[in-house]
Amino acid sequence: MDARYALVTGATGGIGRHLVWELLERGWTVAGTARNRTRSTELIAWLESQGVETSRLTMYEVDLASQEAIRRWAGEFSPPSLDLLIHNAGIYTSKKMLSPEGIELQFAVNHLAPFLITHLLLPLLARSHQDGRILVVSSGSHAQGRIHWRNLNLTFYHGLVAYGQSKLANVLFVYELERRLRAQDLPITACAMDPGLVDTDMGFKHTSPISRLVWYFRRKKGVSPEFSARSIVKVGCEIPFEEIGGKYWKFGRPLPSSRRSYREEDARRLWEISERLTGIGSFFEPTAS
Repeated sequence: MDARYALVTGATGGIGRHLVWELLERGWTVAGTARNRTRSTELIAWLESQGVETSRLTMYEVDLASQEAIRRWAGEFSPPSLDLLIHNAGIYTSKKMLSPEGIELQFAVNHLAPFLITHLLLPLLARSHQDGRILVVSSGSHAQGRIHWRNLNLTFYHGLVAYGQSKLANVLFVYELERRLRAQDLPITACAMDPGLVDTDMGFKHTSPISRLVWYFRRKKGVSPEFSARSIVKVGCEIPFEEIGGKYWKFGRPLPSSRRSYREEDARRLWEISERLTGIGSFFEPTAS
C-alpha cells in the first residue's frame, strides 16, 4: 500500500501536536505548519520525548494570516498526493488585529486561510490514493455566530463576536465545498469538526488580562487535547469516505449544526466574498440556487 500523506495546520500546540502524534503512530507521513522554526523544533523534541518516531514528519513555517506567505508555501509544497487535510490552525484575539491584507485577523486565519489553502491544494487531494478528505476544525461557538456581511472587519469589535463569525464561516464553507465537490464528482470530501471545549492555552494568546482569567477557569471544564485529537483522527482515518462529507462531527459522531449554517444562499454569498478577498479563481461552477 502506498504511504498515506496528511497535512495538519497549526501543528505545534494544543490539539495540533496530538493530531500529528496520532497520525504518525498510525503510520502516516505527515506535514505540519508552524508559525516559526522555534515552534517546529519544540514539537519535534516533544514528540521524540514521548517516544514517537519523527522521520516521517516535515514541518513548514507559514504565517497563515498572510495570503502571500500561504501562496509562497503552497508553491513549494509538493508531495506526490495528499490524502488528508486537517485545517486545525485557529486564533482568538480579544483586541482587534488585522492581517497583512487588512482583514480582521480571526476571519483571516480561521476562515480565509482554510479557504485559500483548500483551493491551492485541490490538485494534490484529487490525486489521493485513499480519496481526499478535508476536515475543517470549527467550534460550538459557531451557533452564536453570524456573518456581518457589510462589516466583516467589525467596526465595533468584540473578540467573541469575531470568533463566532469565523467559526460559522467554517461550517458554511464546508457545506458549500461539499456541494461543489459532489456536483463535479471529484474524489474529495469535506466535513466540519467540533473539537469541544478543550483544555488548551488558546485563550492565553493575544488576549486581555480579564480574558485570560476567564479562560483559566473555563478551560478546566474542557476535554483533553488528546481526546479531541483522537476523535478528529477517527473521522479522518476510520469513518468510510462516503459517510463523512457535508456533516458536522463532534467526538466521532455527526450532529446537527446551527440553523444559520444550513442557509445555502449564505454559503454561496460567503464563498463569493471569500473568492474576492483571496483573489482566487474558483475551480468550481456555482451551485444551483
